[in-house]
Amino acid sequence: MVMRFWTLGTACAVATRQRDNLSLLVRAQGEQYLVECSGSPVHRLIKVGADWLNLRAVIITHRHTDHIYGIPSLVHSMMVRSEGPPLDVFAPAEALSVAEKLLNAFWPPQRYSQFVSLKPVRTVENHLLLESENVQIITTPVMHGPETVAVKFVERQTGASMVYSSDTQPCESIIALARGADDLVYDCTFCVREKPKAEMAGHSTARQAGYVARQARVNRLILVHFGEGFSDVRVCVEQAGEEFKGFKTAASDFEEFVCGSWDGKMRGGRRGQ
Repeated sequence: MVMRFWTLGTACAVATRQRDNLSLLVRAQGEQYLVECSGSPVHRLIKVGADWLNLRAVIITHRHTDHIYGIPSLVHSMMVRSEGPPLDVFAPAEALSVAEKLLNAFWPPQRYSQFVSLKPVRTVENHLLLESENVQIITTPVMHGPETVAVKFVERQTGASMVYSSDTQPCESIIALARGADDLVYDCTFCVREKPKAEMAGHSTARQAGYVARQARVNRLILVHFGEGFSDVRVCVEQAGEEFKGFKTAASDFEEFVCGSWDGKMRGGRRGQ
């Protein structure tokens, strides 16, 4: 069984008819991890056939609304259905404080702590966040504005690896984390003509996504977190291709990818543009 991941949402802060706010599901040897918690997380997980009651952990990369606002919904569902141990929710200190305030708005800590355990993520490079017999999860800080981390999953049995950039400008820390990875799931909020906006907001353009993929020598670039500047996401694939000549694609909501299985014929997900 190889590591797989699903793009449960692919939009930036403003959702569209086709795209909801960004979140990912990663499955490695039966262990399931939810990355970002936006929208209605249980509904999204059910749509891709995931057993949401058997999540191993939730990882939130930073405190911005579109990455964290689904936490009360997830916890409420667990209160109704879960009979297992508390679910670990990892986040940098700023985001963890926001998550705690969101939960406190609905329940006292002694109530929700039966279902979730809030755990801080150290914002240091190459931090080993979690290690099991099946997977290693490593985080590193990136350049966005608030305290933000990128996340790397490495399946121990196969060596397959996937890096999720979170929201970020191009920076050495994300290049180092992604170096040699099978898949890089990367911020593509702005098109090339909007580079000044990207710099002000702490995001990347499509071309910069291609630059990071080229510098890191990844196998496959998967673009997510699309902004309103792209009326047709095929344009962002073309712009990324100005820097990165390897396989690249613009992900859709609820799309499945097989990590580490790219051999020029694309055995997982769908073909890019």
